[in-house]
Amino acid sequence: MLKPIRNKEISHLDRACLWLDNPGGGAFLEHEAGKAGQIGINPDIIRPIPSLTARAIQLLQVLGVGLSKIYNDERPHAEKLFYIPGRGFKLPPPKCNMWKVNLCLNSFCEIINTPIDKKGRRWYIRVHEMRKFFLLITHRHYGDGSKELLRYLAGHADRRNIDDYTAYDISDAEAIRYESECIDDKLIALELGVLTKEGNDGLVALHAEALKHFDATSISTISKSEFMKYLDKVGYRSDFDMKTYSIRLENYDAEVYAIDFAIKLGERKDEKYDK
Repeated sequence: MLKPIRNKEISHLDRACLWLDNPGGGAFLEHEAGKAGQIGINPDIIRPIPSLTARAIQLLQVLGVGLSKIYNDERPHAEKLFYIPGRGFKLPPPKCNMWKVNLCLNSFCEIINTPIDKKGRRWYIRVHEMRKFFLLITHRHYGDGSKELLRYLAGHADRRNIDDYTAYDISDAEAIRYESECIDDKLIALELGVLTKEGNDGLVALHAEALKHFDATSISTISKSEFMKYLDKVGYRSDFDMKTYSIRLENYDAEVYAIDFAIKLGERKDEKYDK
């Protein structure tokens, strides 16, 4: 994990983005804070990063300095951290697009051998996936008391923006209704028989209530946008709660774990809710 950072922020990092000479020690990353300014002008922020990340940045700095000298490149892009040659070691293009960073991530995933599912598909991590996961899971573990720290790390200028990741009411265009979509997926899986009713009493209760609310016979027949709004409202109810737990993914031969949700609605709750 680099830090909670956006796609555009990482692809536009300057080579001189690393701060090491600090009175309190540690390593810091300087970058433009997207969506934090006015009329398209965003401020630069400095945030702490792991020492391993700092070492990786140093290696990219050495590589970039050497390559720019070889190419005799004096363009502004020659001062960027992700100074990546084109195919056949051609002169790097005038800007670094996110797909170039994704290629690096793909190579990293292949080197560390991230899991391959039973259909032969490798899991390739993405920047926003890491950002979202960090903010959501940290908040899930430490609660609302962690919001100010998460806002600081994410570079949110508005304190309300962190709710885009930790609450149901999503207003940031880049955010994903992660929890709501997970519930939707579980309800569909319940209808299709992928999940059994046994051990999922809270989910069954929510399924029945949702069908009654929309006067429908199947969740799949309900408008996606309308159903997300419904889940938003359910999430704020005092008789509804969710807890996270780890689950082993069965479509991988290796031991691969993901985060799942246990639901409580009124007096009815999933078996995993109390575990």
